[in-house]
Amino acid sequence: MKRQLTLEEPTTFVTVKGVSPLDAMLALMLAVFYIDSFSTAAATWGALATFALLIVGITTSCATIFRRTSPVRSAGIVYISALVRFLVAPTDLILPDLAVLLALWAVVAYGPSLVRYLAIITTLMAGILITIARVTILSGTDLAVFLILIESVVIMVAATATIRRFRIERIHHVVHQANRAQREAEREAELAVAEERNRIARDMHDVVAHTLTTVIAQADGGRYAAKTNPAAAEKTLDLISSVSREALSDIRAIIGVLRAGDDPASPRHPQPGVDDIPSLFDQVRELGHGSTYTVSGTPSTLPTGVGTALFRIAQEAITNSLKYGGENVAIDGTLTWARNEVTLAIVDDGPGVSVTDGRGHGIIGMHERAGAFGGTVNTGAGERGGFRVTATFPTN
Repeated sequence: MKRQLTLEEPTTFVTVKGVSPLDAMLALMLAVFYIDSFSTAAATWGALATFALLIVGITTSCATIFRRTSPVRSAGIVYISALVRFLVAPTDLILPDLAVLLALWAVVAYGPSLVRYLAIITTLMAGILITIARVTILSGTDLAVFLILIESVVIMVAATATIRRFRIERIHHVVHQANRAQREAEREAELAVAEERNRIARDMHDVVAHTLTTVIAQADGGRYAAKTNPAAAEKTLDLISSVSREALSDIRAIIGVLRAGDDPASPRHPQPGVDDIPSLFDQVRELGHGSTYTVSGTPSTLPTGVGTALFRIAQEAITNSLKYGGENVAIDGTLTWARNEVTLAIVDDGPGVSVTDGRGHGIIGMHERAGAFGGTVNTGAGERGGFRVTATFPTN
């Protein structure tokens, strides 16, 4: 079985496995920026603010490492750390504050729907709070420009993350469709293998059952004929030999499909068709039974496989008649060509349904063969007694 792709179709959020080297590098850069900010913090904010900045720097840098693999937790830690940093020095902006934008990008690109919308709204509100905090150091025009600038950056980050999310979801959807198509193809292949095995089993059943029935009948008759009519016994042995060779050839052809296609020993005999049905009735007459076979209507080209199905049904019907019809059973067959269908009827004058319930493997095989090509098989008592098998197939 082929290996399936590992991605799955996203439902509520996109999953990412493994820490990205880029995130590790960004986390390291943030740590460096925070260290660089310590000197400014110590000089202007005081010792407590410097300690707070140290804690914020550690938590923010560590959370950034996992912003793709755990976007919700990472964003939560970064946002809380940013709030602490804002409370320490609300009017100042430092370079490590960009960690908020990195967390926003990750949660929008990889987080669930509700959280990503909440992150966008929270970041936009934070931009307004930062602008309000700077009202004492900026004029009205500068405040408006500052607010527009910071909110534009937030919107741009959210938009690029959304585009990234759509691309990932599309890839996941394509992979999911490919996996489903692959599973369906594998299922179809398994069904095709099972169908081919059933076909081979039906063919083997038909060939072996028909051949053994013929051989047994001839052997029983030949044993008695050998005492009074050696010539008849010799003819019987010739017929047994001929039928056995034909059966062996059929079995080799059936088994040959199981061999490798490039095996030179694989037989290439064509499958029997409607033109081979008369030979079955010839064998019946050689067994000493009354038999007729007639064809009516204008023959037409049959769809692939229908001819073989008709032959196998005729073979199975004749085998059942010989097996259950008694020593002197007569078997007649007719093949009727109509405009859009062909009908094969096999009828004998034996005891009929009284010796079989019509539900053996052979009867089941007939129905399966006919059903595979849109045909039908009806079995039951004949119009004048005996047992009748009627198979009808469409010809177009």
